[in-house]
Amino acid sequence: MRIISKQNNAIASRRKVKKLFKNFEKLLQEHKTTINRVAVETGIPKTVLYDWKSGRCTPKVDKMIKIAKYFDVPLEYLIGGGEG
Repeated sequence: MRIISKQNNAIASRRKVKKLFKNFEKLLQEHKTTINRVAVETGIPKTVLYDWKSGRCTPKVDKMIKIAKYFDVPLEYLIGGGEG
């Protein structure tokens, strides 16, 4: 039973990360910028950003805050899907 619960939590976590990255991509388009530029200007390695996209790692709060500040949006906007 615990294995199933852990698997369900992992699946939910990956979905959240993919949603966050989708919102991030939306902001990239709206601001006409690139992952490379965001990486350079925030100090977040672009490999980390691509790892989020693939679901290989979960974003740390400090990095999400940097991205929200970079785009001048509330953290909730980035996490929650664009309601800001």
